[in-house]
Amino acid sequence: MSTPSQTTQTDSSIKKADTSLSDFPVKAFDQLTSCYSLGGQLRNYYRYGSMNDCVKEFSKFKFCLFNSDPEKIRQFHKLSLQELRTKGSSEDIWEVKN
Repeated sequence: MSTPSQTTQTDSSIKKADTSLSDFPVKAFDQLTSCYSLGGQLRNYYRYGSMNDCVKEFSKFKFCLFNSDPEKIRQFHKLSLQELRTKGSSEDIWEVKN
């Protein structure tokens, strides 16, 4: 599942997230506008066959507006990284095909 190199990458991602707390609202807003944009909707329709309701991006943006505690923001980053790690990647599919 997770190799030592992936764990190291995740740890460095968490450290990077810790240093970019001031950028968090800007990044969340950029992700929200990207999701609602025409390109974002077309990309989601092409990949998944439906339009994206952008709930995940909106909840992330709402979280950053109402939470200024750095510890809560770090915890939010850690949870989202753990969620991505358990989700898997396209490499998993190629391993099955080989």
